[in-house]
Order: sequence, then structure tokens, then C-alpha cells
Amino acid sequence: MQNSDSTEVDMVNASQDTFQTEVIEKSRSAPVLVDFWAPWCGPCRMLGPLLEKLEQEHQGKWQLVKVNTDEEPALAGAYNVSGIPHCVLFSGGEPVDQFTGALPEHMLQEFLSRHIKDENVLKLELLASSDPIAAVRQILEMPSIDQGLSPVLWNGVKEMLRQGNTDDLKEALEAISSADLVNEKSALLNVLSEEPSPEEVQQLGKLFGSEKEIRDVLDQFMESLERNKGKQEKDRLIASFHLLGQSHPLVAEYRKKMATILF
Repeated sequence: MQNSDSTEVDMVNASQDTFQTEVIEKSRSAPVLVDFWAPWCGPCRMLGPLLEKLEQEHQGKWQLVKVNTDEEPALAGAYNVSGIPHCVLFSGGEPVDQFTGALPEHMLQEFLSRHIKDENVLKLELLASSDPIAAVRQILEMPSIDQGLSPVLWNGVKEMLRQGNTDDLKEALEAISSADLVNEKSALLNVLSEEPSPEEVQQLGKLFGSEKEIRDVLDQFMESLERNKGKQEKDRLIASFHLLGQSHPLVAEYRKKMATILF
């Protein structure tokens, strides 16, 4: 239904015949939230207007699709809907998250924020694809850092190491630490947060070079670990694995060598 307010979004109701087109296919370009509901359900009548309000506020970043479970029991069964309201978020053609019950607005915002990227995040991701360090510099000027910018910051740090650029490195690492964006890369942060010398930065930068250069660096770190099995020596190797990426062919090889030394 649409009224005279040009910002109101047309309500989409999906059936078994239209679900593939309205939900699966459309979720490949933007997230789709499916609201399984029924006319007799009181909590559904509370949740529905909130979802419609948020869809309008987010202006096309995601789409709301309604499924009446009385009319479409097969769809409800296909997605294991045992109670309503029940919402399933689709992205990339797959269900990726869900919740049951009439959540309050702040919890709905939190749920959506895990999957809907802010416009600033999208712009910075685009900039980072051509100039990772420029993207980091813009992030460092922001009053607060969105969790979604963590990959942009880390990629910028990698590029600084690749170039041997220490000018912005310390500030970027402080931002990562203060914004609680460490996660599994804590070993890398431990190695770099002690203000590494230009020589150490150059050494880590060689991890982006030829296979021979990478092996030379990893062999040096492995020799250090053999001499002293301390935390710093372990962190250097773990940090190197994160910089190379877990799918890099040398990572599995050197992880085995590291395990042999330690155990």
C-alpha cells in the first residue's frame, strides 16, 4: 500500500510462487528481511510497523518482505518457523540470521547493524580499494570508529608495512586497539604496538615480496623461536601468518615447523 508520502515503501508480500524472485534473488544485491506473521498475532501487529519504519529510514539499504503464515504454511515450515513473529534475514541468496518475537526498536537496530553497512563504511571501502592508506587517514579523523571499518584499517596497516611507511602506522594501531578491533589479529598488534623500528617494519614488509623473501623472513623468525620460545618470538610468527593470510601455501608449512619447535 502506498499513500501520498513519497518516502513510503511499497509493501511486498511473498508467496511460495514469488519467494525465489522477491527474496532469494533480490538478496543477492541487498539484504532482505522476511517477516513471518499472521493477522491474528498481537506481537506481529506490534513488530510490523517498527520494521516498516526502519525500512523507510534506511532508504533502500535492505528490503522488508512479509509472509502470511496462515496463507503460506509450506514456506513457514521450510524455514522452521515454530512461533511468530519470526524474522529471517537473507543475504547473497542465503538465510544468514534470524530472531523470534517482537523486539524493541533498539534491538532491531542492533540486529540490522550487523548486516547493513553504513554509507560512510561503503565509501571508505571503495576508497580503500584504490588507496588503502588514504582510507585509514580518513578513518583516523572520525570521532568514533565503526566496527565495520576493521578490515579497512587492517588492510591499511598491511599497505603501510608493504611500503615501509611508519608515519601513520602507530596512530592506526592505536585506533585499532582503542576501538576494540583486535580480534584474532592480536599477535600482530602485540608485535607492532611496541613501536617497531624501521628495520622491523621493513622486515615485515618483505612478507609481501617474492617467495624467497617471505621464506627468508619466516626462517629468521623460526631461528629466533628456536633460541628463545618467548611470547614475542611466537607473536612474530603468528603475526606473519595473519599478514600472509591463512590460505597462503607457506602458512601451513611454517605452522607445522612452529609446532615442531614448540611441542
